[in-house]
Amino acid sequence: MLKIAIVEDEKDQSEILKKCIERYSIENGEECQVSFFSNGIDFLSDYEKDTDVVFLDIMMPLEDGLSIAKKIRKENQTIIIIFVTNMKEYAIEGYSVNAFNFMLKPVVYSDFYLNLKKISKIKDSIKNKFVLINAKGKTYKIDSNDILYIEMFNHDVNVVLRSGTITFRGTIKEMEEILDSESFSRCHNSCIVNLKHIDRVKNDIIYINITKKELYISRNRKKAFMNDFANYIIQNRGIVINRR
Repeated sequence: MLKIAIVEDEKDQSEILKKCIERYSIENGEECQVSFFSNGIDFLSDYEKDTDVVFLDIMMPLEDGLSIAKKIRKENQTIIIIFVTNMKEYAIEGYSVNAFNFMLKPVVYSDFYLNLKKISKIKDSIKNKFVLINAKGKTYKIDSNDILYIEMFNHDVNVVLRSGTITFRGTIKEMEEILDSESFSRCHNSCIVNLKHIDRVKNDIIYINITKKELYISRNRKKAFMNDFANYIIQNRGIVINRR
């Protein structure tokens, strides 16, 4: 199910979006739960935090959509923001709040369909970008892109980030289950690597591009790890493997 919010002060434009959602739901057999708000202030006060996507008008009373989007991002990094506007010049500013896209008014169904189809495919991966870790009485919400690698030492799991290390009691398997399998791979039984942060692989050594840390690839994990790494390279060009 897609949870959608429409923040729009013009009733006719809100009705157009509503009809687009209804048509998309029928054509794709996907349930959509929709909430309507006439201004951004009400949205910030009442929206459900697990909302998947918000269609946000830019020109609204009380506070404009760009300002509202900046406030959304302070508390919610996963909600998908699509601006609905008749002013193309706002597109550049949208990058500052990681807007998914812009749609020009009046919204046409073909544009709406393409956006929602993409969102339907990626919403789970966007939400899974963040992981929650409980350590020493605190809960940390971590962007998985910031994880360099994870190592198990005795009964402690060390999550090594760009900014430091979080240590907690647990297992490597628990972390493996909550991480994106397309971006993370085990190089040996006690270590998971973020494939994004690999500088190169030479023989059985992984070189991490931020800390210059060297990680060992075990014999029994090597084939699966190298397959994972190769698949990641295909999807994300620009990483070089050195096998000499």
